[in-house]
Amino acid sequence: MDHRRGDYAPVLLDVRTVDEYEVSHLYHAWRVSPNEKIRLGYRGLKREQPIVVYDSVGFRAASFARRLQQAGFWQVCYLEGSIFKWANEGRALYKGEKRVTMVHPCDSYWGKLLNPEHRALSLVDLGEPVY
Repeated sequence: MDHRRGDYAPVLLDVRTVDEYEVSHLYHAWRVSPNEKIRLGYRGLKREQPIVVYDSVGFRAASFARRLQQAGFWQVCYLEGSIFKWANEGRALYKGEKRVTMVHPCDSYWGKLLNPEHRALSLVDLGEPVY
């Protein structure tokens, strides 16, 4: 890649909780807190670097992506449908370097969007919605 031309590999940012991330995530995604302070140079990222943000269904990711754009990053998008859609489509999920099939269902409300065979926990065991 020619970084002088702005050719950077996309960075995946996972805006879910630690518990959610530890069950599974996209390959080489960085977990970030949705409340982290963002400024240019955030985590060593260049403003022209492509950034893809995701969470469980898109709510937290869209908000975080908007904040990245407001901070001056201009190649930011969020993964439509986020990790639930990704898993439901049978795409690759990881826990570290190991391929897995389960996803943390977030909570009892949003977890209904995740196909049952991909739910790491029963919806009965989960609390109220996370917004």
